Amino acid sequence: GAQLDIIIDEYERNGLSGDDVSVLKAIRSVLGELTQEEIRKVITLLQSARNTTDPSKSSENTLNAYAGQKSIIVQLRHLLLEYERQQILREIARRFRALARRQGVNMSETVALYKATLGRDARRSKESHRISLQLQATEQSTIHAETSILLKKLYEVVGKMDGLPAEKPRAAVARAKESELGTIVANATEDLKESRLTSAAGNEQRARDIFVELSRLLRPDRDAMTTLKEALKELQKTMVKQEVLVEETKQLAATKKDEDLRDEVEKRQMQVVDETAMISEDIAELAPIADRKST
Repeated sequence: GAQLDIIIDEYERNGLSGDDVSVLKAIRSVLGELTQEEIRKVITLLQSARNTTDPSKSSENTLNAYAGQKSIIVQLRHLLLEYERQQILREIARRFRALARRQGVNMSETVALYKATLGRDARRSKESHRISLQLQATEQSTIHAETSILLKKLYEVVGKMDGLPAEKPRAAVARAKESELGTIVANATEDLKESRLTSAAGNEQRARDIFVELSRLLRPDRDAMTTLKEALKELQKTMVKQEVLVEETKQLAATKKDEDLRDEVEKRQMQVVDETAMISEDIAELAPIADRKST
């Protein structure tokens, strides 16, 4: 407990805050309820039970020690559950972020297919368009299934939480329900199956934005420097992709290659734009100037 107090004080002296600090404080509060006197009493009762020659007195001491231990175990189990829940929420946040990226890619595919078919029914277009539509519908169906699983787990975990650590997870639950995320993803799936590409793209974009929002609500709060460093790493990866696209675009202009290849480059460009937008949103509040430069 004393060591945790030192860590928490160090965080606060340096102006650091977030879920990590909240969890530490929650753990410290549980430990604070376990006094030296409680534990000492259990040990004393066990020693008395072992040393006494009176069977009835020994049984009484053993039962009292057992009751004391059970009380301590209950508190420690509460501590363990709190830690496990926080770990589960971190994983859910990570998976929502991954879904946001996948949804963004599928959205780019949908927009590209709409342009390639000139808005016509892709099911009645050329084979490459039909295959593309089928692949998108399959991916969207998978995203829908994973979304349902994640939301169910989120509701289950947050329903058992209380106190300060539950505030942001509860906000995430409220946002997921209010936005009707499950319905939006399901509608996008049905739209693709029926080749309603404009509607599908709109639902996919809404789903992607909500995935990002939920990920931010559930992930541990980080200090500004950590956030900016992670954004820089992501931006560097995106810049490499952009440089490759620039070279491919130059080659296309010089050689006038087939239109399918042009569509592929354009589709990947949209994906880079979408990834950049996500990075931009991550740092918008922390570094408005850096945000403008990243776009």
